[in-house]
Amino acid sequence: MDLRKNPKSPRRTRAVKIDRLSNDRIASTDGAPKKIPTALTEKLSVLNQLGSFSMELLQLRDPEAIRTLVARTVGAVLGSENTHVFFSIEETTEEAVRSIFMLPNGASNTLVRNRVAGDAECAVAARGSTGVLAVIRASDKIDWSPFNLDDVSILEAIAVQLGLRLENIRLEGKLLRHQESSIQALAAAIEVKDRYTSGHTKRVGIYADALAQHLPISNSEKEKIRLAGVLHDIGKIGVPDRILLKPGSLTGDEWDEMRLHTEAGFDIVSRVLGLEEIAEILRHHHERWDGTGYPRGLRGEAIPLASRVIAIADTFDAIVTDRPYRAALSPAEAREIILLLAGTHFDPMVVTAFLEAFPRLEACVSAK
Repeated sequence: MDLRKNPKSPRRTRAVKIDRLSNDRIASTDGAPKKIPTALTEKLSVLNQLGSFSMELLQLRDPEAIRTLVARTVGAVLGSENTHVFFSIEETTEEAVRSIFMLPNGASNTLVRNRVAGDAECAVAARGSTGVLAVIRASDKIDWSPFNLDDVSILEAIAVQLGLRLENIRLEGKLLRHQESSIQALAAAIEVKDRYTSGHTKRVGIYADALAQHLPISNSEKEKIRLAGVLHDIGKIGVPDRILLKPGSLTGDEWDEMRLHTEAGFDIVSRVLGLEEIAEILRHHHERWDGTGYPRGLRGEAIPLASRVIAIADTFDAIVTDRPYRAALSPAEAREIILLLAGTHFDPMVVTAFLEAFPRLEACVSAK
């Protein structure tokens, strides 16, 4: 029997559909609209605001920007007139807030005080692996109502997200400090090997950073380019002195051995936690736009953008610096050479960035 044709079938149910939550209506098949309960509408609004808060919080690192976001969100969701975010016990003299900072792990994170109408406060701890990282304090609700369990739950949800973000920022900072110390150690190794190479790598880091400022990339990518510039020749530690310090031209076999420094640099730097991406930049900084470079003969955009930047910064410094086998050329002469090599050796887009950065590069050469 076909149940779809039997109006008396117990399996036949009334169809209901949601029609534009923004209009606060539920439409049924008989055309009679039904109002969404106010409580449900309010909960949906809170969820939307918390979702927006989470997405925006992930993009922030600056403490003041985070403080502003949390205060704005708490004020909008709870209707509190005053919201403060404390990142350390030294930022407050209020004993209630200070006591939350000193809470041991496992203790309650929340303090609620509802004294009289219009005079209420709720304080919640945002925790990380090391303990309390911040305290959110909301007070004086606009409608003079006391803080209830729903308010506390919302504030605790915001505090959990804040704690996670602050913990991530702390760990990222720790990793960056570890990377910086590793880079300093590697750079010192270059100086011991060859005085020219040490000065060269520092300058390439400066020039690469100048070029990166004129490219449409994130600040984190610009920082990777700067670090790669400092480390780009680390692989030359493995090049024999008879080749690295040779005053004259290299033979074909010597060039073959010199070219191995890109892979050697990759092998060294890739072993440092957090520098894997920079290691890949080092590997390809001698690739050419037309595919005639080394070590893999990559062509065009197959070459990492950061490597394309290092290639120009490296060449510019080599041209404007005295070498055992020739005198330095002027920055203007270096600019013309690099322009001629655009589209063959170098990415034309990065050459454009080089031209925009040239006044700063020229000033750096004059100051060295």
